[in-house]
Amino acid sequence: MKTNYYNEFRNIRYGILFSLLTLLFGFGLVVTFGVYEEEILQIFSNKAEYVSQTIYEGDEAKMQKSVKLAWNHLNNARLHAFSLGTASLTLCVLLAFLSINDNMKTIVGFLLGAGALGYALFWMWLAIRIPGAGSVASAKEPIRIVAQISSGACVLGLVSMFIASIQSLFKRHF
Repeated sequence: MKTNYYNEFRNIRYGILFSLLTLLFGFGLVVTFGVYEEEILQIFSNKAEYVSQTIYEGDEAKMQKSVKLAWNHLNNARLHAFSLGTASLTLCVLLAFLSINDNMKTIVGFLLGAGALGYALFWMWLAIRIPGAGSVASAKEPIRIVAQISSGACVLGLVSMFIASIQSLFKRHF
């Protein structure tokens, strides 16, 4: 007998979609780093050079430190994309088989997938902003709401998954 899982996965399709987009984003960064590492570093250096007299007050060491920080934060975008994309995809698959309300499955799946993608994108955006802002704190301040919303979505999705798992796995069957 062939089992059709369409109904189980239909409710979490957005969570799966965003989780896969997050993983695709991570792989895209890996390929981009491999092909364009020097060009990316040059772009960061050019951004720092553009504001060298105002932000860095002509200090070459501060500029180079900022470029290195930007590169490290761009790598963090890759790491977050892989880890959160994998975690959200795994949790979405588990979510499909829990015996909870279909609307709740849709909401939790969306929170997990969209939160993962949003948080990985936040790290990339932060990296791009660092050389022109002069520091991580200066670059992060105007965009921190993106990190707060996306990480909040991930945490809310995870807590909801935990509660739904406990309810679904440990409820009494009569």
